[in-house]
Amino acid sequence: MKNNTTQLTALKVLVSTGNFDTVVYTDPKELLKAVEKNEYDLILMSSGISQIDSIELIGIIKQFANNKNKGIPIIALTVHTSKRDLAAYRSAGFKDVIKKPYTDDELLNTIYKRLHLKKFL
Repeated sequence: MKNNTTQLTALKVLVSTGNFDTVVYTDPKELLKAVEKNEYDLILMSSGISQIDSIELIGIIKQFANNKNKGIPIIALTVHTSKRDLAAYRSAGFKDVIKKPYTDDELLNTIYKRLHLKKFL
């Protein structure tokens, strides 16, 4: 349930801007199939994935991703932000870590920064 709340919250924020095409995957296997076949600009990933650890999943994504997605920025949404946790996320390849709970502006500013876009109000 916690992961569904994270997904719905992030989706609401992204859709409200009108600036993003979004796809939500609740099953890591579906995400892996998608990054193998489609092209994406960014992945938001909750650390509360029930089927697999997010750090393990990021490694698998890199294995399955097509050439366009090999360098895709992946942002972690998590409550686990100790120095040790942050080091593990960075080491695994997460480009940014957003601490839950987060504000709409924190989420959007991180996404715009990572995608090298200007935020329009």
